[in-house]
Amino acid sequence: MDIRTFINRNALGHRLLDRLLSGRSSPFCTGQVDEWLFGRHPGQIGRQLESEWFAAFKGGVKSYARELYGADRLDLYLEVRDLIDALRDQGYVPRTVKYELKDSFLSRDEVNLIILKEMQEPITQDRLANDVLGCSRQTVGERLKELQDGYRLGDMSVKIAPERGGRLQSTVHPILLPLNLSEVYVLLSALGAQTSGLSREDPHWAILNDVAEKIYFQLTDYARDRIDGRLAEQGFHLQGDTPPIYVGDQHAHVRGTTGCSMSWAFFEKAHKRVEVICADGEGEESTYVGFMDGWTDASPYVDADAGVDPRHCFLVKDIDGACVAVSWENVVDIRSVPDGGDAPEPGCR
Repeated sequence: MDIRTFINRNALGHRLLDRLLSGRSSPFCTGQVDEWLFGRHPGQIGRQLESEWFAAFKGGVKSYARELYGADRLDLYLEVRDLIDALRDQGYVPRTVKYELKDSFLSRDEVNLIILKEMQEPITQDRLANDVLGCSRQTVGERLKELQDGYRLGDMSVKIAPERGGRLQSTVHPILLPLNLSEVYVLLSALGAQTSGLSREDPHWAILNDVAEKIYFQLTDYARDRIDGRLAEQGFHLQGDTPPIYVGDQHAHVRGTTGCSMSWAFFEKAHKRVEVICADGEGEESTYVGFMDGWTDASPYVDADAGVDPRHCFLVKDIDGACVAVSWENVVDIRSVPDGGDAPEPGCR
């Protein structure tokens, strides 16, 4: 028997393993590993196999993984883990041979980003461990603690909310852009052009400027000196004093850490009539028109079975004082609309 036959007999995933086993750098090409694995009776495998075969195997996997991107890297890890587990369970490799997440080619940063992306929809710690990462619950717990304490990736800082109701969720969308200076200049110029003509009360202006500042913050003095003059010619002046710290949408209005949140807070302070555009987890859009109230307790207007934290909601009141609770997490945009009369009295009817 050879390794391919073993994979097929055990109905193991093999989309990426097939490519690995066919590659010129694969330790399986010579057939030596097949001889190590299947050329003797199970149970006759010694330390030589554990050291020589496993080292060669992991080296081949790591080398091949450098050619992969995105979900393919995680899929390769899962296929390799399942293969090693099956070989160990059937006695072809010693019980001490394991391929775990911490020993794989996936870096700490890469695994943290995978977790952040999976948390864009509500997910449990068990599902992250069993269905996504193929690791222990303890391993996931260690990663989550790091993310909850405040995780840094270069100059980016992310802090997620604690588990609520047995589920984890974050609205962060990590985007890393390894750009050359020409690409940085074009990107900042485009952001600057988009802000031209917009009122500073417009949340779109605040968001565009906030994104530009976070990019500019990460540039070296050398890079800034090279592009400052050209940006200034376009009327775009960046300070570089806005650290790229991510704060969940549901907290931004409280902490005032982003330009968009400050603009939305202005609508409330100035009693501006607004249009609140929302989208739920299914992508279903809804629109509410009225006046924002972020201070009145939203609990009476939140469905207790919906799994929504009233502390993360604000109220939209119509001219008659009728209220609806809106979760900051679902807000896509808030826009000022023409006045429809005086703001309602404090409180809801």
